[in-house]
Amino acid sequence: MFKESGDKKIIGEKSVYYLLSKDAAVNIYRFNPQAKIIIMLRNPVDMLQSYHAQQLYNKHEVINHFESALKAEAARTKSNISTNKLLRFKEKLYYSQVVSYTEQVQRFLSLFSKEQVLVIIYDDFKKDTAGVYRKTLEFLNVDATFQIDFPVINARKIISANSRNNQGSHKLFFLSVIEQSPLLLNFTEKIVPKPIRKYLLRFLRGSEPVNQQNQQYPPMSPRTRKKLQNKYRLEVKRLSVLLGRDLNYWCNDIKQ
Repeated sequence: MFKESGDKKIIGEKSVYYLLSKDAAVNIYRFNPQAKIIIMLRNPVDMLQSYHAQQLYNKHEVINHFESALKAEAARTKSNISTNKLLRFKEKLYYSQVVSYTEQVQRFLSLFSKEQVLVIIYDDFKKDTAGVYRKTLEFLNVDATFQIDFPVINARKIISANSRNNQGSHKLFFLSVIEQSPLLLNFTEKIVPKPIRKYLLRFLRGSEPVNQQNQQYPPMSPRTRKKLQNKYRLEVKRLSVLLGRDLNYWCNDIKQ
């Protein structure tokens, strides 16, 4: 990813799964022990609902009902076989592991100094986007006065029922098949020249189904929210200690 970066002052790339991975922190450190790490964390209860919706949209999750998908984790962890051929690694659907924040952050803090790791709380980012953005630029030691707009992106997306006939949906599905199949991905890289691959990926990733709709999440039942808050209460306490910041309001319905 960095071969053609030239003499730029700072370069980077990202993946939401670096946190979930048990290997990424070590591999990044081996690649560049001076790397700077940016982590954003969201209330685990809200994050799980958003994450489930995204996995549905990506066609990685096959269980539409949020609570049922959470319950399926126990059976999924016992099975070595994924029922979804589009799923590149089944740990994506181990929901409780996805929000094991303390363990995830600790993997990076055990390798990189605190000065190299910036942990952003999503609540802060939502409340003061410009301020957190400026703080991030300062952390990266680049021009903190650089101005950009902050449009709302990646709102929850659904595909309406007739998406089977939708060209955009077909392109997204095709992209998903390629990206989730290591054999097909390797084969594509061998036979398709790099400039053409870049063009095709831009074309496919830029595709949005015509009948895509942005919607608010259906309300989580108070019973489910309370159950999840109780489940992750200890996790949030541990994270609060690790970060030196009280995040216990995440489990107490207190807005900050």
